[in-house]
Order: sequence, then C-alpha cells, then structure tokens
Amino acid sequence: MKTSCNARVYEGRIVPLRLPQRAERLTSAVQSVFVEDGNIAKTTKDKFNVPKAKALVAHLKQLIDDPRYAKRTFGVISLLGKSQTDQIEQMATDLIGIDKLIEHDVRFSDAYTFQGDERDVMLLSLVVAPNRRFAALTKETDSQRFNVAASRARDQMILFHSVTLQDIGNQNCMRYKLVNYCQNPLGDQESFEAVQHLFDSPFEEEVYKRLTNRGYLVRPQVQVNGYRIDLVVEGESNRLAIECDGERWHGPDVYEQDMFRQKVLERAGWTFWRVRGRHFYRDADQAMEPLWTLLDEMGIEPIRLNN
Repeated sequence: MKTSCNARVYEGRIVPLRLPQRAERLTSAVQSVFVEDGNIAKTTKDKFNVPKAKALVAHLKQLIDDPRYAKRTFGVISLLGKSQTDQIEQMATDLIGIDKLIEHDVRFSDAYTFQGDERDVMLLSLVVAPNRRFAALTKETDSQRFNVAASRARDQMILFHSVTLQDIGNQNCMRYKLVNYCQNPLGDQESFEAVQHLFDSPFEEEVYKRLTNRGYLVRPQVQVNGYRIDLVVEGESNRLAIECDGERWHGPDVYEQDMFRQKVLERAGWTFWRVRGRHFYRDADQAMEPLWTLLDEMGIEPIRLNN
C-alpha cells in the first residue's frame, strides 16, 4: 500500500511518494490471517486450498458489505499458480454476486498478470499448506513475483496463510519473508551503530536518540522518489517526516530547497515537523514537546515501552 505496505515489502526501506490522506487511511494497513484448517486436498494435482479460499472469499464479502469500504476497489492474487485464483473467483461470484464484484472493480489474478495494476485493498493467498511438501522460494524471480504481489495495494494488504514461520523454516524463502513482514509490518528498530553513518549532523543524531529512547520506530535519511528526509517516524497506518534545521549544517540556499521538497511531499500526503538547531540546543525538552503532541495526534505510538 502507499504507506508501509507498498514498499519492498519485507525490508520496509523503499518508501513511496504518495501517502493516503487521513480520511482515506484504513487501520491495520497490513494484516495476516491464519487459516488453521487450510490444507490442500491430497486427491488433486492442482494446488488448491479450499478452506483458505473460503476464508478469503468470506472476508472479501465482509469488507464489501462494510460501509467503510463502500468506495474501495479490491484485488485478489494467488501466490502459487492461477488455479487457486480461478476457484476463488467462482466462489466469490456465487457468494457475493457479479454486480457487487463489478461495482468494486474486483480483479482476480496471479502476480505476473497483475503487474502494472493496483487496487485499494489487496487480498493475497499463500496457497501452500503444511500437509503438502513445498520447495523454498529463493530465486530472484521469486523475489520479483512476491514484490509485485505485495506492492499492488494502495491502502491495505491482507495475507491469508495456513503455514507458520516454523513450517516454512528457511528464512531466505520469500514465503517466510512475506509472512514475517505481515505479522510484524513495522519491523524492529535497528541499532544506533547500524545507522550511525547515515546522519548528516550531530543534531540529527540527538533528535534520533530522543525518539528511539521513547520507543519510537525511526528511519534516518529516508529516500522518497529522489528526495531525502532526515528522519521518518513510522506508525502502523501513518508516518511523520522530521527535518532538523541546523544553522551550522544548512545555509539559506539549502533551506529554500528543503521547503520546496517539503511542499512537494505534503501534496503527496506527507506530514512534516521541523525543529531548529538553535531552539533545540537552547532547551531540548521544550523544543521536542510539540513533537510528542503531534505524534499522539497522528496515532503514531512507540513500538516498545522505554525501560
């Protein structure tokens, strides 16, 4: 999706230009639905997971009937061949009705044929099940296919799976990476040592440390379609761009460029908060106080409690 979802999804480092406006955002932008009895029938050669298909179609109907999704479009992708998608489409037609599917522009496909297209909400089926052996997906073509599938959602992505990380085992497998991402979409905070080389100034380091000390998930020097943001604080359905304006490190010309960049990104849905170096070094607590208020207003919470 165009928040945390529509990125190179299992690494969470590529951030898209557009962010949905506040009224467009859906909570739980990335979801994982575990189908406990999702086994593949042993009597068929086709990889078709009936319980998972039924769970996905029932969930799709629930979303379509939800007034909050009245104007949303939907897409369904099978991550193991087209037979699962064909069966899901037939089941959805029977349960939901062709008129409703057309009204919400629902598309059923595999990752290859969905490339270049998008929907507001994407439902992905992992298909594989613990009762049938499956090979690890570690090739570059596998990575490309999964990234296409996981980057088709504008606002929300929901993964249906019946295997656990333990069932998959291989951490280099794309299935493992996708399930792991959907279960923990924000990821973990990297150590300061791992990102220390990215900061442009000691000022940025100080602001970063104050945020991470409070438990916030912070990414330094985030690239956004050719623009670079000093710090980005990540929330589940929202994110805040922070710019550290230090007079020692930014002259008037740089500041004008920064403001132009900010206006471009604000038009794309980003929210910015700026702090000046002279205010920070005069009274850091006072300078940072408006930031804590803004993060609370935006619904961006710490990922861990400060000990």
